[in-house]
Amino acid sequence: MTELEDYPEALIPSTHQRCTVVYEVRAFRVRECRQEKDSAGNLLTGKLHQAKRHNYLPDPSTGVQVDFPVTETYRYQGPEGRLSSRRTTISDQRLDSGGALSFEQSFTYDVLGNLTTQAYPACAHADCLGADPARQVSYGYNDGFLTGVPTFATEITYHANGALSQVMHANSTTDTVGLDANWLPRPEHLSVTGPGGTTLWDTGPYAFDGSGNRKASVPIDKFIA
Repeated sequence: MTELEDYPEALIPSTHQRCTVVYEVRAFRVRECRQEKDSAGNLLTGKLHQAKRHNYLPDPSTGVQVDFPVTETYRYQGPEGRLSSRRTTISDQRLDSGGALSFEQSFTYDVLGNLTTQAYPACAHADCLGADPARQVSYGYNDGFLTGVPTFATEITYHANGALSQVMHANSTTDTVGLDANWLPRPEHLSVTGPGGTTLWDTGPYAFDGSGNRKASVPIDKFIA
C-alpha cells in the first residue's frame, strides 16, 4: 500500500518534501522522500516566490500620482532549496519600454549549505547592462564557523565555547567580545581598538540578573573619542 504525505524535513528547515509511504508485506513502514521542483529545478514549495509593493509618487512634470511598482522574484536552486537568486524589477509605466528596469542578485553555497558568495545587484536591463564591473562579497569558513570576509573582516576568531571573540578588519581596527565568566553565549564586554592597539571604544564589563537580562547600563565615559 502506498500513501502520500507532505511535511517539512526537520533537519533541513529550508526544504519541503513530498514523501511516499510504502507498507511492506510485513507491515514495516518505509518512507521515500523527494523534493518538489519545477521544470527549472526551482524548489518553490512553501517558500516566498514573489513580493510586490506599490509606490505612488507625483510625476515631476504633471504632479499626477503615478504608481511605481517594485517586484522581487526569488529562485531556490541552491543546495537543499536555498535561495540562489533574486530579481528586483522597478516599473515605470511612463516609459515606452513598459518600465522593465531589473537588477539581479545571486548567491552560492558550500557543501554544508554555508553562504560562500553574495553578488551585488547587477543591472539586467539595456540602459545600464555591463556598465559597472561585477562585484561580490565572499565568505570563508572553518568547521562551519565564519572566519573571514575579504576586504571587510580579514580574520574572525571564537572563544572555546563557540561565542564570537574578535573581528579583525581590513582597516586595522579590531572588535573584541569578552568571554562571559560562566561561558554563556553573551558578551562580558565589547571594545574596539585601532592601529597599534589604541582603544577607540569600550563598554566596560556588563552585569546580568538571574534571568540573564543585562542590568548594568554602559557608562557614558566608556565611549572614547
